[in-house]
Amino acid sequence: MLMIAVVLGGVALTSGLARHDAYGASPVKGAVIGVLAGGTYAAFLLVYRHANRSPGPRSGPLLDSTLGMAGSALACAVLDPYFTFTPSLPANVWLLLLAVGSQVIGWLLIGTALPKLPVVETSVLLLGQPVLAVIWGVLVFSEHLSTLQWIGAGIVLAGVAMISVKRRAAV
Repeated sequence: MLMIAVVLGGVALTSGLARHDAYGASPVKGAVIGVLAGGTYAAFLLVYRHANRSPGPRSGPLLDSTLGMAGSALACAVLDPYFTFTPSLPANVWLLLLAVGSQVIGWLLIGTALPKLPVVETSVLLLGQPVLAVIWGVLVFSEHLSTLQWIGAGIVLAGVAMISVKRRAAV
């Protein structure tokens, strides 16, 4: 439990919470949306974990969640005045690479591992993803992180490494 608290503190630091520009124009609205997003993601992971425990192909729950997301995105598209079904060719190629590389392959791997790992280990391991996304932002988009954000990223990655080493030692 202590490790989870420390790693969550690292996530808070990585998010830029301590930066002067972290709160935006509507901090309360952002906090409410963040809590709702976190709760929804937690519920999704619990349902996805349960769905992958049942016999059958591992792609079934992934296909179901993808279809649900596509339907939701299309329902929300009517609210975006810039939405179009005809993006440029380079945009489609990048979107396809993103979909196959990080989503399809990543979620098939997560779906295979999720039912086999204890919940605490799974939760800590999944926290590595947002930290790696922040690091990719630095490498790909030349984003600049504060010292506290780097410290937070280090805390989260150290927590993921510790849980992985502990898991290997137990096996």
